[in-house]
Amino acid sequence: MATKLKTSLYFPDFKLNITSNDRGIFDLIIRHFPSSAVAPNASRAALTIHGAYHRTRYSLLPHSRCDCFHGFTLFYNQFRENRQLHLDAGPRTIRTTVDPQHDTITSFVATPPDIEKDLLFDLIFFQPLKCLLQLHGFYLFHSSFVSLGDKGVLFTGKSGSGKSILAMALSKMGFDYLADDEVILRESGSGIQCAPFSSFPKIRKSSLYLFPEFKKAILKSSGKNDKAIIDAGRAFPKAMRRKAKPLLLIFPRYAKSSKVRMQTLNKHIVLSRLIREEFLYIKPGSRHVSGEYFKVLSGLLHQVKAYRLYYNDQNLDKACGMVRDLLEKS
Repeated sequence: MATKLKTSLYFPDFKLNITSNDRGIFDLIIRHFPSSAVAPNASRAALTIHGAYHRTRYSLLPHSRCDCFHGFTLFYNQFRENRQLHLDAGPRTIRTTVDPQHDTITSFVATPPDIEKDLLFDLIFFQPLKCLLQLHGFYLFHSSFVSLGDKGVLFTGKSGSGKSILAMALSKMGFDYLADDEVILRESGSGIQCAPFSSFPKIRKSSLYLFPEFKKAILKSSGKNDKAIIDAGRAFPKAMRRKAKPLLLIFPRYAKSSKVRMQTLNKHIVLSRLIREEFLYIKPGSRHVSGEYFKVLSGLLHQVKAYRLYYNDQNLDKACGMVRDLLEKS
């Protein structure tokens, strides 16, 4: 019988216990969540997730009447069956089953999977984990997150738009760098609160010269888009330790030839875009959760001011100064 590997992760609002039967996946979990997470607190709500990873052959992957393994054109598919959420990635490569009743994530992977290790982790654990958390009322949002006091700034957008660079640059201007990659949105009496969830900053290798102080915190170079990965726990000791109220939502756009400028965005258009992007990979799995997530996103848009920020490396300080000025006036 496979040994169960266990770890506990502490966040501002809850404690997450994770078990896994695979050392490789377990090591990726430890790497993905900085060890500088907040200290244990007995009063914090606890959630336990059980992960199981099985290597198999193409012909032995679990099948159902809804899966995509009958053809070879669809790379990703998801469907609900018997109160479980099934996720297929292929062709004929991965089947992951999420069981909300028992908080389990079970993955069958045909070996050898022709998939990058980080992408494999995302497909068989991180995205299913997001689904389970949403079912428990923790709504994840893809962004970088910084704060000045109790006021927060969310940077969101596509990969390569500059979310991490702007967050790191603001940390040099007195902001607290709290998270990169994923944050948790939750309703509270004072509005929508934002707490860190995972911090895995990646920046363009061509922009590393802007942050010589983080040279020792570089973990490795990522094969995707020629990016470097930063050890957030080492570079930002306060990462993952606190939450804040977001007042600005900024969509960065890196443009070499563009002058730095801030463009106000229509919130109805922003909400429509966020719904499309946040539901792209893992849908929450029930109408109730979808409705609750919509309420949280709507509350966020009601609370923040939304902007498009055009910038490049040469005017990075000016762009950060504009963000700081906007936040101080909010």
